[in-house]
Amino acid sequence: MKRLKRLTTFVLAVIFTFALSVNVFAATVADGDYAISCDLKGMNSETKRVIKAATLHVAGGQMTADVTIDSEHYTWMSIDGITFYNEYPGGGVSTFYGIPVSALDTALPISAETTAMSSPHVIDYTLTFASSSLPAGVITEDAAPVETETTVVQEETTVEETTTAAQSFTIKGEIKEDGDKMTVVSANGKTYVIEKGKLFEVSDNGDLVELTDNLENVNVFDSNNNKLSLENGKFVNKNASDSDDKILTTTSDKGDSKSAAPVVIAIVIIAAVVVVCLVVVFIRKKNKLAGDNNQTAETKENSDNNDAE
Repeated sequence: MKRLKRLTTFVLAVIFTFALSVNVFAATVADGDYAISCDLKGMNSETKRVIKAATLHVAGGQMTADVTIDSEHYTWMSIDGITFYNEYPGGGVSTFYGIPVSALDTALPISAETTAMSSPHVIDYTLTFASSSLPAGVITEDAAPVETETTVVQEETTVEETTTAAQSFTIKGEIKEDGDKMTVVSANGKTYVIEKGKLFEVSDNGDLVELTDNLENVNVFDSNNNKLSLENGKFVNKNASDSDDKILTTTSDKGDSKSAAPVVIAIVIIAAVVVVCLVVVFIRKKNKLAGDNNQTAETKENSDNNDAE
């Protein structure tokens, strides 16, 4: 499943990178994988996060990157209308694979959700990959001049709007239904609620944080990797049926009878042991009583013989 996700992400990244790189990046980077320096900072402030590691992948002139942030609180990152999820939640860092890189030495606008605060917040950042950190000789042409700051800000605004409209979500886990309300508890501990045509995430303090009001952009899988279908504003598991329920019930009944069998056997064995113990005790007492009677008779006989003498 993870390989398929990465392959899909890579293909989409190549398409978006090609569409955006024609007028932005004129340099040609040789195909290969390279460690590269990368800065992540807030778009409207001096807030910065440390990129612990970044790897640039170049294939056919198209660039993608894997980045690792020094915080485990980032759940997803969105760039060029594609959402990437933290590959190792709870591992002390946040790692995202295959994000598109449309240009080097250029502030690329992204959005990322962090749970470091009292409730999840989406923050706008920029990612800048430094060409100077690449090995000598891998860049064969110079980058085109960087456009003015005013133009860059306008492009960032446009990308932000596109990101919001095209953002998609994939959730998977144990599913519970209560009328028109569906709750999905994922393996990483996150809880999602789908209700009234909207997708919410349950924050640490129990509040519902709206993620999207377009369920067409939401993919829901149950714990068995069955994808649910969106029908009339509700997600339906077409793999489930009444016959399946009956089969499960029958299996459950058999399981109950099987689980009861060892208990019955144990009770019979214990009863048999108790009976055997009682029989042994009875026989021992009987033998002891017989021995005492024989000893008494012998003592009396000796006493009578002494009297006779």
